Amino acid sequence: MSVQTLTCPSCSQAVPAQSAFCGNCGARLADAGRNETNGPPAPRSASPQETITRPVQNGPRRHSFLIGAVAVVVLVGLTLGGLALGGVFDRGPTEAEKQAQAKAAALTRKQDELKPRFEALMTQRAAFFTAERQYLPAMKRAKASVAAYNKKVKAAQDENERISAAYAPAFAQCAQYSYVNCPDPDYAEFPDAPDVDDEVKQLTTVANSMTSLKAELVGIQATGDLATAYAQLQSAVEILGQDAKENVTILNEAVTLPDEGDGGGYVDKAKLKALNGNDSLPTVKQMNATLVRILKDAQIPMGSYDLPGGQDLDPADHSRSV
Repeated sequence: MSVQTLTCPSCSQAVPAQSAFCGNCGARLADAGRNETNGPPAPRSASPQETITRPVQNGPRRHSFLIGAVAVVVLVGLTLGGLALGGVFDRGPTEAEKQAQAKAAALTRKQDELKPRFEALMTQRAAFFTAERQYLPAMKRAKASVAAYNKKVKAAQDENERISAAYAPAFAQCAQYSYVNCPDPDYAEFPDAPDVDDEVKQLTTVANSMTSLKAELVGIQATGDLATAYAQLQSAVEILGQDAKENVTILNEAVTLPDEGDGGGYVDKAKLKALNGNDSLPTVKQMNATLVRILKDAQIPMGSYDLPGGQDLDPADHSRSV
């Protein structure tokens, strides 16, 4: 005959059906229902004490867990943000940025390649303008001397014509009657021919310096606008040198200084009309415009360059003419 058992609702141990208390845990069995052996245990309800104390035990832990989780999320966000700002997670340049960077790099290379050659040309150009600053005042003085001489000659001619007109009747009487003395008026003296030796020497120096500069320019190799500027400079050098050389010849032939003690001298006005001015100026203006264009294309500031829009190092030349 089998023994009737029931299950302890507290510890789930099988105990005899007639027991009032569990022999394992000591729980009271009087109010528990009687179950068959190995039957499923009755559902266990939480005691009032457990119902009250469980939230007290689990509540702070859950709250702490949530605070810790939020802190971790914030920390991770700050870390990732800092890395992004530091470029660790840099997305890299966009296509437009890459093109802009490539363009800037190409421009820098162009400027670096251009500047030494450009400044070498500017140095040779400066030598041209040094000669021009000698040529222009020399010609100005020579022409001024000749103009002053011609003015004095004209004044003397006018005065002598006036004197001759005033004495014309007396001369007529003298010519008609032998007993009448001929008058001896005091005619105006003609001026001495101007001395332009200093100007001739200065022009000779200009002609020689342009010959030397031309020899330097002939062997220079360049491309693009820089080659154009070199060609224009060489042309200006040739023209200025030729003007100076021809003017030396004209002045030497047109102006004859008086022999010492004789006075007078001679000036051939017709020959002086052939004196050259500054025939290189149109080419100089073209060269200046080309050089300005070169700097603008390379985005190089005019700065201290002796060019239109830059710094005028000497107003006596045409370095800024366009």
